[in-house]
Amino acid sequence: MEILEDNLVKGQTAGWVTISLTSGSYAPDSYAAKYHRIVLAATGSYTIDDPINAVLGRELSLAIFNASTGGPISVSFGAKYKTAGFATPALYKQSTATFVCDYNGDWIQVGAWAVGV
Repeated sequence: MEILEDNLVKGQTAGWVTISLTSGSYAPDSYAAKYHRIVLAATGSYTIDDPINAVLGRELSLAIFNASTGGPISVSFGAKYKTAGFATPALYKQSTATFVCDYNGDWIQVGAWAVGV
């Protein structure tokens, strides 16, 4: 891993990447953008896989939006996420958190999840 002085290197933009899922998983690419909005468009189980391009000091923010039909949704996270306090957002709400990559390539949660915003 390389050490970064800022958050915008190697083509990273400060904008949002938005992905709509009807099932399965998503692995955020930390080079694509800092902010990833993940729209859960159907009921079911989802996995937020470990991010691609782990770089020491890189920040990554996730906004997980519930756009399902109102049925049950479950969300799990890859082993590299060090997170606690996630709650599945209510219909048409989102839960957000920010992570920073450490020396081991783990993504450490910074602050608490903002749930239902």
